[in-house]
Amino acid sequence: MNCHTASSGGGGSPSPAVASLDFEDTSSQYLSLADATWGSYDRAKFAIAGSFYLEANGKEQIIINRDVSNASNEFWLYVGSGNNIGFTSNNGAAFFTGPGSAFSAATWYSFLVHFDSANATSADRIKIWINNSAVTSASYTAPSAAVPTIGTNTEIGRRKAFAGSSYFDGLIYGLTFFSGSLPTAAEVFDGSAGKLKNLSGLTGAYSLMTGVTAVDDFFLPDWTNNGTVTTSATVP
Repeated sequence: MNCHTASSGGGGSPSPAVASLDFEDTSSQYLSLADATWGSYDRAKFAIAGSFYLEANGKEQIIINRDVSNASNEFWLYVGSGNNIGFTSNNGAAFFTGPGSAFSAATWYSFLVHFDSANATSADRIKIWINNSAVTSASYTAPSAAVPTIGTNTEIGRRKAFAGSSYFDGLIYGLTFFSGSLPTAAEVFDGSAGKLKNLSGLTGAYSLMTGVTAVDDFFLPDWTNNGTVTTSATVP
């Protein structure tokens, strides 16, 4: 198990993320964490932040996913085939799809996703920011309940599911999951060019991929490297 001490967030100290994770768009290359190791996150309120760099676009690419292979999903975050950001939850019943042609290959983009099923404003139950700017949805269905408890693995870089398998092709940096907390854009983004602040000390920080090794998590035990996910010195 990793033994890390969280430092203050908000960019006031160096980020624990030192390198990015390098994926090659193959079914044998992804990171996974067993359900018992991932633990019990707050399914009604959570957030996901990080940066990504696409080697190629025009195809669906999974960033992070809670998956039961070929059965059902709790949630997944992805870049769509239309070069758009997307988030789907509640086994496909709720989703946010951003406008197409938003991303170019070989360019860093930072992101923040909020999921808050109890928000009194239904339009704010799923929200996404890219490079410190709020994304206007092209298609949206608000969740009416917390994410269901299915019991599954957490995966980075792959979804092998009833809706079709998808893999990531490029780099993911500083991927962070927040349980029971919704950090603000001001707390997450460092400017507007794909950069992040140090997220490790923010309230609710639950999982943070450091890039020290491909499997190193700042908060949780090491992930399983399925295939040959490597690290890269190329960062935002």
